[in-house]
Amino acid sequence: MAAPPLQHGALHLTVARPRFPSATTFVGASGGGTVSSGVVQWALGTLSPGSVGQRQLTVSVAPGTANGNTVAASAEIRDDTDQSLARATASTVVRNNAQIALAMTANPDPVHPGERIVYALTVSNVGASTLTGVTLTDLVPNNTTVARIDISAPGACPFGVICLAGSTLSWSLGSLAPGLSRTVQFTAVVDTNNAPAAGTVIHNSASVSADATTGASASRDVLVAGAAGLELGIVDDPDPVAPGALLTYTLTFGNPGNGIVPATVLRATLPPGTVFVGASGGGSVSGGAVQWSIGPLAAGATGQRQFTVTVSAGAVNGSVVIKPMMYVALSYDHRIIDGQQAVLFLVRIKELMEDPATMLIN
Repeated sequence: MAAPPLQHGALHLTVARPRFPSATTFVGASGGGTVSSGVVQWALGTLSPGSVGQRQLTVSVAPGTANGNTVAASAEIRDDTDQSLARATASTVVRNNAQIALAMTANPDPVHPGERIVYALTVSNVGASTLTGVTLTDLVPNNTTVARIDISAPGACPFGVICLAGSTLSWSLGSLAPGLSRTVQFTAVVDTNNAPAAGTVIHNSASVSADATTGASASRDVLVAGAAGLELGIVDDPDPVAPGALLTYTLTFGNPGNGIVPATVLRATLPPGTVFVGASGGGSVSGGAVQWSIGPLAAGATGQRQFTVTVSAGAVNGSVVIKPMMYVALSYDHRIIDGQQAVLFLVRIKELMEDPATMLIN
């Protein structure tokens, strides 16, 4: 359920105790959570737009709790006027003498649009007899897609290449002896087309069954931290420069995020009162600008490009050579679209931006 914008000051996250309070005992809470009037609460302070966070609490279930009972928890965020801004619930089934267990991990957390979330699902036989017909299912999380090649064997999905959000992934694991575990995994890519906003919760849930009589479930939430930006800097040398002399610009760029930026074009407009001399790294002049097709930028990747101009011999002493520059990037699914075609498309967009009048032709 979507919540209204967080526009107030101090916010408190209040987590209700399980629905059967006599069957549970508070154990602890992360992040300085304290118990007050039967609930755990945290003072979150001011939440700026796009900020995300997590808190945890742990309870113990009484040994005598009846088989099949449900331990229900609810959470709520309230602002300093005591207005409710968001709510969530979770339910856990109590199972005596469980025969099978399921655990799930998700990394990284939080994520940015375009990044890959690796989910690992571990099925364990915690009983005393061999389990047969072990079947594991998982729904592709919201705001993600999963490529068929990113599902570990013997996993399957109903689509040949890309499994969309909400589709079912399944693994037929056969038999599992007592004390043994089996781990499978899949990788989900966070959408870049209609990318989820910062603060979006990507929810994943899975279930496992065996012998058609026993089962278990697990879930994980991953937070979206907003689009990862690129970094760009420019240095001129020499400064000051004499009329008629050479002036070299060094452009340094990088991807500080954790995801790949699939296709990028670096573009630098030639300053007025200068003449282009040359550029490193295959840079070429088009429409009064130097441009480079950088291609995909891996997480942590950096690079440099240079170009040199001659300052007009008639330049007025003390005048400033202004160097405007623009970075254009394109996100696309490299599993479907060829990188070369993506770069050519981006170059065409760049050309239209340089000369918008050409969009009226044909």
